Amino acid sequence: MTSGSEKSNDGLTWREAVCRLNELGIQEFRLEPGSQLGEFYFACEFTPHRDARVTRRFEAEAKEPLLAVQAVLRQIDEWLTRR
Repeated sequence: MTSGSEKSNDGLTWREAVCRLNELGIQEFRLEPGSQLGEFYFACEFTPHRDARVTRRFEAEAKEPLLAVQAVLRQIDEWLTRR
């Protein structure tokens, strides 16, 4: 188990990652072993505050759990920018 202060390569901590997910309204997410040995899979569903009719699933795999979370947060930011 890791502490809430452990950081990813980009400086994101678990606490910051969960805070960002919660800011986006994401309360439920999954972190589990990835499809490749030694990797982690992170997935969540996101519903924009402005459009409750839309729900989109985001997922990523990475060698470190926080990197998978970061990849999903980046996907969400990019998706919101394109909308």
